[in-house]
Amino acid sequence: MVEAEWDSEYFSLDARRNRELFARYGYAMHNAQCLEKQLAIMLALADPEFFAKCPQVRNSLFDAALSETFGAIWKKLSAVVPFGKDVADRIYEAKTARNYLARNYFWQHAADLLDARKQELLIEELTAIANRFKKLDDELVRITEAYAYRMGVTEEQISHELELLKSQDG
Repeated sequence: MVEAEWDSEYFSLDARRNRELFARYGYAMHNAQCLEKQLAIMLALADPEFFAKCPQVRNSLFDAALSETFGAIWKKLSAVVPFGKDVADRIYEAKTARNYLARNYFWQHAADLLDARKQELLIEELTAIANRFKKLDDELVRITEAYAYRMGVTEEQISHELELLKSQDG
């Protein structure tokens, strides 16, 4: 369905609001997943011998880290990477928010879904959560890139690896 059809009067304001609410939930979960994967990348890179290992071993380190849950990644990563209190607190808060979204969000807001004003508040809440995830993810990407550059990785190598990831199925 094209956007113009959604904006038509054929769909009620309630239907468009519901669409926006669930889209914002999806966007928040997408940003949470990006943050989680960035933490997994950091965990793999935290191996002191990471850059000395062959590509297959490095890939297995990434695969192992990427298969972990957010909480497990954070527990392992916080044990080996000295994050400042502010960053550590924000990662912990993000983990808590992600778990809340995944496990309880719609259950706790079931009645709110029936009220237009409360739906608008949920949309605002989900937008704020998504933005916090994105901001923290962006910060961790910058930290990770700076670390990789210090370890001798070039921008070209990072771009090449990103292109390889984009070309993979699944």
